[in-house]
Amino acid sequence: MTADEPQHVVAEPPAGPVRGVLGAGVATYIGVPYAAAPVGDLRFRAPQPADAWTEPRDATAPGPAAPQGPSALAAVLGADPGPQDEDCLTLNVYAPVAERPLPVLVWIHGGGFRTGRSGGPRQDAARLARQGPMVVVTLNHRLGALGYLYLAGLADGFGEGNFGLLDQAAALAWVGANVAAFGGDAQRITVGGHSAGAVAAAALARVGPPGVRIRRLVLQSAGLTDLATPEQATGFAREYLDALGIGTGELHRLRDVPAQAVVDAASRLPVPARSAPLLVVGGAGLPHAPLDPEGSPATLPDLLAGTTRDEARAFLPPGAEPAQVATLTRAFFDEPLDRLGALATGRGSAVHRYLFDWPAPEQGRFGAAHGIDVPFLFGEPPAWADAPALDGVPAAEADALRTGFGSALTRFVVAGHPADGWSPWTPDVPAVHRFAAQVAVP
Repeated sequence: MTADEPQHVVAEPPAGPVRGVLGAGVATYIGVPYAAAPVGDLRFRAPQPADAWTEPRDATAPGPAAPQGPSALAAVLGADPGPQDEDCLTLNVYAPVAERPLPVLVWIHGGGFRTGRSGGPRQDAARLARQGPMVVVTLNHRLGALGYLYLAGLADGFGEGNFGLLDQAAALAWVGANVAAFGGDAQRITVGGHSAGAVAAAALARVGPPGVRIRRLVLQSAGLTDLATPEQATGFAREYLDALGIGTGELHRLRDVPAQAVVDAASRLPVPARSAPLLVVGGAGLPHAPLDPEGSPATLPDLLAGTTRDEARAFLPPGAEPAQVATLTRAFFDEPLDRLGALATGRGSAVHRYLFDWPAPEQGRFGAAHGIDVPFLFGEPPAWADAPALDGVPAAEADALRTGFGSALTRFVVAGHPADGWSPWTPDVPAVHRFAAQVAVP
């Protein structure tokens, strides 16, 4: 075996020893359980602790994604197939070989709380971890109805929804208790995410697990107002039960329905319900919305947040007018970030904002749509080779943008500012850094 060939390595966190792979200066531990399988009587309940183990557990293969339907971003980024199973509560640790302890980034994938996964080639965080250097943790969590069906308004014994958010909090608690064994500093945790993952990250910054302090927050294309009230969520639950053919007096049957049948029922919902918000304000783990000043802690994490120029294009029919794209992007993505930034600066936190202004080559079809920036943070280029929006992108241009975008994020996690000369954002001076093809590499 040469020095460049991957080799097995064992870490010994309190949860139990895990055997991963060391290669190219980063040790990776993939598919590590952070909670028990949410099946049987544990379906529609808060996550429970995983069984402990004493012998080194294999951590070299991704855990399955949560059961889900097709991604709404497939037209932009292409499909990302992988195994799915209800036993999905696993996480992945990317730990660079560097002077320790290292800052930690916990990243939550996007997908509207309905789709997405971590641990696959497209979510590989080894390069990002090495670039820090920092320990990066990604995770899977419950999605769709299995993760967010709000049944508290219909019967007792099924919790108050937001089970996927509770999963994320459990994973964050696992990181706080175990990350030191991977070289991470539990006192320097940043939480970030894309899209729904960014909304979840903002929610966790308000109400994280006890004993875990989130120092910094990274929000990539967060739709911070895409939230439901308990009343709305109860109405959605009734429609879902109708699609499953289950009456409100027989909710016990929900724990026996095959997971795939629960997923498939979404296609039989009325059209508005298919895209209804799933995260419930007033549900489990989220007493207040991220933008609600009420209940906001005295201090908030420092914030790095941004949007793509044409976020809304990914959700509109082909040929949507640029003015419509701009109006919806502003209303659903930019303005909520302005409100969060004002709340954060009012609590004494530093805020940095960016605009991802790089359009895909077929500008009329994609522009700088929602999700276009994800390939420039995670995964190596071959993993994104079949992404429609990246077809025809010159390698040098993509590499420069990947380096600059990744550098800004990692420097924020490590040092608290994205780059020298990058002005902070304030309500009075709303400075926004622009990422485009001619990106300046710090």
